[in-house]
Amino acid sequence: MKRSMYAVSGTIMLLSLLCGGVWAQEEKPAGKAKPAAKAPAPPKNEVAELLKGATRMDGFLTLHRKDEVLYAEIPKSGLDKPFLMNHSVARGVAQGYVVSGLMRDEAIYYWKLADKRLFLVKKNVRHLSKSSGPISKAVAEDFSDSIVAVLQVRAKSNSVVIVDLADFLFTDYAQIAQDLKRTLGLDYSLDAKRTIWGSVKVFPENVEIEVAATYSGRTLRDVRTVADSRAVSVTSHFSFSSIPKSDYKPRPADDRIGYFLTVRKDYSLKGHEAPFTRYVNRWKLEKADSSAELSPPKKPIVFYIEKSVPYEFRPIVREGILEWNKAFEKAGFINAIEVRFQEEDAAWDAEDVRYNTIRWMTGEARYAIGPSRANPLTGEIYDADILVDSNWLRTFERQREYYTGEAAGPGERSGAAPGSLEAYILELEGGEGAPFQPDEEYNIYRCAYTAGLGEQMVLASVAAELQDAPAGKKGVPKEFIRQGLKELIMHEVGHTLGLRHNFKASSVVAFEDLHNKKLTAKEGLVGSVMDYSLVNLAPKGEKQGHYFTPTLGPWDYLAIEYGYKELDAKGAGEQAKALNKIAARSAKPKLAYGTDEDLGADIDPYVNQRDMGDDPLAFSKQRTEIMRGFWGSLIEKLTKPGEGYQKSRTAFLYTLRDIQRAQYFAARYVGGFSVNRNHRGDAGERPALEIVPAAKQREALEFIGETALSGGAYSFDPEMLSRLTPDRWNHWGSGMTSQIDLGLHNRVLAGQLRIVYRLFSSKVLARVEESALYVEEGEELLTIADVYGTVTEAIWSELGNAIDGEAWSASRPFISGYRRNLQRAYLKYTLLSHVLNPPSSLPQDARSVAWMTLRTLSEDLDALLEKVENDPSVELDALSNAHLLETQTRIEKALDAAFSVQNY
Repeated sequence: MKRSMYAVSGTIMLLSLLCGGVWAQEEKPAGKAKPAAKAPAPPKNEVAELLKGATRMDGFLTLHRKDEVLYAEIPKSGLDKPFLMNHSVARGVAQGYVVSGLMRDEAIYYWKLADKRLFLVKKNVRHLSKSSGPISKAVAEDFSDSIVAVLQVRAKSNSVVIVDLADFLFTDYAQIAQDLKRTLGLDYSLDAKRTIWGSVKVFPENVEIEVAATYSGRTLRDVRTVADSRAVSVTSHFSFSSIPKSDYKPRPADDRIGYFLTVRKDYSLKGHEAPFTRYVNRWKLEKADSSAELSPPKKPIVFYIEKSVPYEFRPIVREGILEWNKAFEKAGFINAIEVRFQEEDAAWDAEDVRYNTIRWMTGEARYAIGPSRANPLTGEIYDADILVDSNWLRTFERQREYYTGEAAGPGERSGAAPGSLEAYILELEGGEGAPFQPDEEYNIYRCAYTAGLGEQMVLASVAAELQDAPAGKKGVPKEFIRQGLKELIMHEVGHTLGLRHNFKASSVVAFEDLHNKKLTAKEGLVGSVMDYSLVNLAPKGEKQGHYFTPTLGPWDYLAIEYGYKELDAKGAGEQAKALNKIAARSAKPKLAYGTDEDLGADIDPYVNQRDMGDDPLAFSKQRTEIMRGFWGSLIEKLTKPGEGYQKSRTAFLYTLRDIQRAQYFAARYVGGFSVNRNHRGDAGERPALEIVPAAKQREALEFIGETALSGGAYSFDPEMLSRLTPDRWNHWGSGMTSQIDLGLHNRVLAGQLRIVYRLFSSKVLARVEESALYVEEGEELLTIADVYGTVTEAIWSELGNAIDGEAWSASRPFISGYRRNLQRAYLKYTLLSHVLNPPSSLPQDARSVAWMTLRTLSEDLDALLEKVENDPSVELDALSNAHLLETQTRIEKALDAAFSVQNY
């Protein structure tokens, strides 16, 4: 029936059209007839045409691979809907800021269609208003999102839009060129013509795309990790993923407990000095039985040890991960973390966002990183991958360190001439321990823990070789490697659980207990594995304890409890009280906390990297003696017959740097305050600022004067120095150093000036001046005059020495070369600078004391030179005499000018 009706209807329509055509022809005026207009062609399916022959890949994003083009299919239903995107370096240059695995950015984005263009928009999630009033409208208008990329629409239909991802991913959105310049010291730009697609993988919840980019430069320089410095290849990894749907409840942060944060500014909050909502970054962890005191979680945190991890290290890695279950058990969870091994024939990929992995790298980055991904709105961590560069284990054998001359050090990358004073100062100040930059968003993935672990490996190797040991047991014990790797894994897993560094944790263990293995096995060598530890070496004659901390510290337990313990309290107010009760315990001495910005503030002498014990000054003294004690048998025990002296050279320079670092710890006592983060009413509350006792500051100054700044501070055996030559290979990856000698004058002076610069910085002298406000009347006090007086006496101690009846010569000078360099630098950069051109931040008292110090120094010089001139029995060596005469003239002119210049 339906078919006959359609047939009749079609016939009628056809007749109607034909009749209409005839009628139209009859109505036209006479003339040449025009051909009938063609019916319009049916619209082409432009999407199907564009993607014809392409390989389709279905996942979170549907991709189409066609020859060298990678298309993305964006459903129109997905426009304006948020998703996560992050960028990391898949393969870099194995050094600096461009190393494999370094995560660089993660944020919320969305697609926005504008006719023939598709915008990639980065969502501004920092500012919000939860109210529905006018303030909400103001926030929406004042804080807009950012269009970060424009992609041309290649084809579209009613349901999808097709774009070429190269429009975005073949640009330098991640600013790799900028970081290549910071790392290699050369200018670069991305060359899209030499950029290709790498691995492309799609999964249900994420899409992983690698871009093998070439960055072109104009300068040819020998960079050992790069084939040609004019064409540097860097593979970027882009991850597009869904925002996890979850009933996760964010947990408010507390400044007494160190977590990474998700922070938003809520303009609807009233009565707040700083209207921020701050959430800790943590995993969603819920008890399977909420009524039980101890319960397994509904869903544990699972780490997979990837098949790239060497078999011999897998048990240690597993042990380091599972150590955190001790803290979770105290917080109410049994087996909160599980460890599994990736099978050799596993079908899943480590880049799948559903899997957390421990992966092994082979490069020259010399560190591990613990990237984790968290929801930018709530702080919920949903993915983590720890990457360990195995090179820290090979540092000593391969001798890869700035001192060997095989690699450009921080000084070279900054433009300082190799071997110069500036280069050595930059070496001491760069790398780990570089000041926290408050104007930059802190980045966990630049954790430099392992950068120093390689150095500690060298020192342990030296100690193991030089210290007396039974026959057949020389060399680095396996226990050291096991302990060092376990601590490294504990540290990086801590980051993936949301924890920040705690550089004050080393100060909670009594100095005299550092080698008490029974105690440290239970409580650790440090208060938290989130500190940067160093190898714990026993002084000669004392039984060796743990080399590295074997377990979590007390602060780690507190932090996990704060972040993960399920709260019985109902309602936001009760929960806040319960969390405050946990955080309030942080005032206890064993739970001290100080993180990166505390280190950068340079005020608390107990916040350090690579120190040990509750008395950093005692540690400095002991460490100095241990390192110096190695020098006597360095060559005899480290260089075997038939070998070159490279190992001995490297060991010597490592021990020298270790001494200089230990001495710098002592300098941090001067003008120091112990900073405590406790709140009012905390149990065991201490003052937020506790001045370091004056007696301790004086002790530190005296130690510096005796060890770092005195005449006998640096004396080396000439026989030993004459043998400490570098290797003589000259090929790629092992370029022969341009400085065959040790450059000791500049190395020594760099360590000394680092101390002097700190002691006489405006902020330290201002704190010394300010310290009078923190003591009661009559209490002992260290003053600005004490600082100038103690340091000047140590640096110019020769002026008080007897010179009669001594035979001074070039090989036995009255003032050694080390001392002349230090005296000139101290005069120029401290005394003369503070008198003639002081910074505006320098306390006025400091300038007055500097002028008085110069005048006293001038009088002492006059008396000495007068004796030299008038006593025929006294004859100084030429260099010392010239140095004293020049110094006298410079001081006289400075004193004359001091009252004639307007800036006084």
